[in-house]
Amino acid sequence: MVYAKRITGSFLLIFLFPNMTFAQYEPEKLTVNGYVKFLQTILYEDFDQEWLTDNLIHNRINIHWHPGSKINGVVEFRNRFFYGDFVRTIPGYKEMVVQDNGFIDLSFNWSDGQSYLLNSTIDRVYLDYITGKFQARVGRQRINWSQNLIWNPNDVFNAYSYFDFDYEERPG
Repeated sequence: MVYAKRITGSFLLIFLFPNMTFAQYEPEKLTVNGYVKFLQTILYEDFDQEWLTDNLIHNRINIHWHPGSKINGVVEFRNRFFYGDFVRTIPGYKEMVVQDNGFIDLSFNWSDGQSYLLNSTIDRVYLDYITGKFQARVGRQRINWSQNLIWNPNDVFNAYSYFDFDYEERPG
């Protein structure tokens, strides 16, 4: 139990204060950025009847390492803290959130309870080698076929609803 509290405490420190955690590194060799946002969902069938609420604190951290002029390393991940009625009432919710369709499963639940869930997903991790006009990238990466403001007819692999604004950095 003490071990789980230490892990959760360490994770929350990184989750809430990403810039302070990585501040000791040289800025030209390591860059860290990200964001934190909150999303609340309310579901009801009849306005005067029972409402179900779900809350999500979503944190994204992007780490880019530049050890030299020809090689770069990238690790990008997101942390999500779900709490509310959906976690408690939807069967299989915790298993659905942790599901990773990648070649290697890089999604895991740190902690969960009756009505909360703390999840992390490493969605991009790769090494990039660039010399002249040659570039080689090895690892898990996002392939963006093209980009548009609302609907993208060329990107059939990353089709999504314009109204789903929860995660604007879609997985590849």
